[in-house]
Amino acid sequence: YTGRYYQEGGGGKDMEGTVVLAKKIFSWESDNCTPSEAVTSFLLLLLAMLKDSSTNEQVFFLAEGPATIGALLQKVCPSCLTVSALSAIQQLVEHVACSSRHRSDLYQSLLFDFRIWSRPEFSVKIGHTQYLSTIVKDHLSECRREFGVQYFLDVIRTFYKPSERQETEELSPHEEEQRSIRAAIFSIIKLYVMHDMKTDELDAVLLFLFAINNDIVVEELLRVLLSLLTTSSYQDSLASALWGRGLVILVLVQAQSMAV
Repeated sequence: YTGRYYQEGGGGKDMEGTVVLAKKIFSWESDNCTPSEAVTSFLLLLLAMLKDSSTNEQVFFLAEGPATIGALLQKVCPSCLTVSALSAIQQLVEHVACSSRHRSDLYQSLLFDFRIWSRPEFSVKIGHTQYLSTIVKDHLSECRREFGVQYFLDVIRTFYKPSERQETEELSPHEEEQRSIRAAIFSIIKLYVMHDMKTDELDAVLLFLFAINNDIVVEELLRVLLSLLTTSSYQDSLASALWGRGLVILVLVQAQSMAV
């Protein structure tokens, strides 16, 4: 169906066939899982169609194509969310890089949606988070508006909050992976704090520390703040802001306890 319209030059109609194909690929039951590279193949087909026709691209975004694909990706087997699938989405983003509006649609529906990317295996999850870090570095002001400090704190709270454990217990492989993902997310938060620090962002950090009710996450975040306080480029402005909120005492007390 897709190929017929595509070959006949049916303009935007070939995008209708693409949606039908996507639903067929992504609607398989979990016990009869979609072949692992089928999702990647579809995304690459979509990319080829967008590159081939500006009409296709216009119809895809006007018809909320990114939201449709994102909703379907939430339902596929985690094993279908491979490194290759992530790479295909990266290529989609690079293709529309010149359009901030289209790029924002892909960010919102595909890249920054952790309902998708909290499910695959660890190598994909960590690769995805590292890619987000690159995007934030390159488009910090743009990302800050929609995916700022509060957004990533919410991601940790929703998807990567660890269970409480005894200090003598060893971390399970799953807990080690979760900790690595949190460290990568905290690194993104650190980027925001290091560049034009906002008072509402520090307020979000403060509220998070007192509301998360998890010693592991609190310690990890305090370590991030401590590392910033010991960096000469940022320590004065950050210490002043934290002092005004009474948080610098908490950071220093925690630093002392970690040194004991």
